[in-house]
Amino acid sequence: MSEPGLRARRSLAVLLVLGTAGTVVAQARATVVYTDSTTPAVIATRDDGSRPVAVGTGRQPVVSPDGRLVAFATHEGLAVAPADGTAPPTILLAEARTVPLAFSPDGAAVVGRRTSRAGRASSTFVVSLSGGRAVALTSRPAVLVGFGDRGTVTLSERYRAGRNGSRVVVFRLADGARLRTLAKRVNGGGALSMAGRLAFGRSTATGRSAVFATRPFDRLLTVRREDEPTLLLQPVGWTPSARRLVIGVVGVGSDQTDVAVLGVRTRRVRVVARNVDRLVRLSRDGRTVLVERRDPVPRILSVPLNGRRAQVLARGAAEADWSR
Repeated sequence: MSEPGLRARRSLAVLLVLGTAGTVVAQARATVVYTDSTTPAVIATRDDGSRPVAVGTGRQPVVSPDGRLVAFATHEGLAVAPADGTAPPTILLAEARTVPLAFSPDGAAVVGRRTSRAGRASSTFVVSLSGGRAVALTSRPAVLVGFGDRGTVTLSERYRAGRNGSRVVVFRLADGARLRTLAKRVNGGGALSMAGRLAFGRSTATGRSAVFATRPFDRLLTVRREDEPTLLLQPVGWTPSARRLVIGVVGVGSDQTDVAVLGVRTRRVRVVARNVDRLVRLSRDGRTVLVERRDPVPRILSVPLNGRRAQVLARGAAEADWSR
């Protein structure tokens, strides 16, 4: 190679490893959190399963987007602790029977669920990490769908009994105001893309399950219909391009799920994992999905969507989340 060409390649290599200020840019590892199945310990580890650290005692942990904080439920209330275990947990909300659902995208607040003493009713709230009272979002049972880019959170709240008894609603995080309803007659939860595209499941009049996708304030587009009436289809997450949708295929009366990738334009479905006990979340880069299996031993796995072999991140683990 000529000397000018060699210098050009070297310059390109330098640009790839240096930031705009001339500092080295390191690829940060994501944080995975889970509960130990044999003890009540909450564990934080890297996304390759290395360097596990006990951060506290509790259940149902979630991790902040930057991987630095962990929120989890304790007997005293909702607790927050650093993911590196360098400080003990602090009680963010001193209310029993509260569990976290997710950190806000900026990591400044936690969306959680509060359950009544009888365990028959639940409500959803948001509480700031800077303290203060929890702000109510909805007094109805709800599941988290996703966050918007303008300080909003989208929930699928139950408003009537039976199938298709939920509606997808957008709330403002700052004051809990109900802003708009994106879809009604929804069966379960949904998935929200970074561009605001919503996917949700709905049961048809014949008892079959369907997945719909919609652009904001646009007509509904049927993505795929499932001919088997004994299956439910639950959207889990969009890839960044919103061209592929990860869905869970759940047998009615079954506690296990198949994980599949659905091409929105091609309508083709490819199964990437079978018989998982819990489908946790799609990674932000849309390349892998975190799942839980309990047989023969509880374990957390990272499943690539490209068909490669799944990686076991932790054994004897459950109730996982990750910052990836």
